[in-house]
Amino acid sequence: MAKVRKTVLVVDDQDDLRRLYSIALAEHFDVDQAPNAILAFEHIVNYRPSAVVLDISMPGRMTGIELCRYIKRDDAFDKICVVIVSGCGHLYEHEMLAGFGADAFFEKPVSLGNLVEFLKKALA
Repeated sequence: MAKVRKTVLVVDDQDDLRRLYSIALAEHFDVDQAPNAILAFEHIVNYRPSAVVLDISMPGRMTGIELCRYIKRDDAFDKICVVIVSGCGHLYEHEMLAGFGADAFFEKPVSLGNLVEFLKKALA
C-alpha cells in the first residue's frame, strides 16, 4: 500500500519565493500555495495541511504572525506544524515567535535543504 504524502502549504506574498519553496518541497510532500494569510486561512480551514511554511511580513488584513497565532491557539489546527520564514532575524523576533507557538524559524535566505530536512523529521 502506498504511503500517503503529507501536504505543506507555502504562504508568501513573493511569487518567486513561493515557487522556489514549493519546488524544493515537492519531491517529498504535496504542496499547495497561498499568496497571503487570508487565503492561507481559508485553505487551512478547508484542507488542513500537515504543515505551513509562513512568511510573517505580508500585506493585507492578516499578517503571518496573526495566522500563526490562530493556528496554534485553535484546537482544530494546533497540530499543524508551523515554520516561520522571515528576513528579520533579530533575537527578539525568535522569542516572540516561540510565544506564538511556531515550530521552527528560518531566516531568509532560507537553506532549502535545511527546510526540507526539518519538515521531513517533523512530519515523520
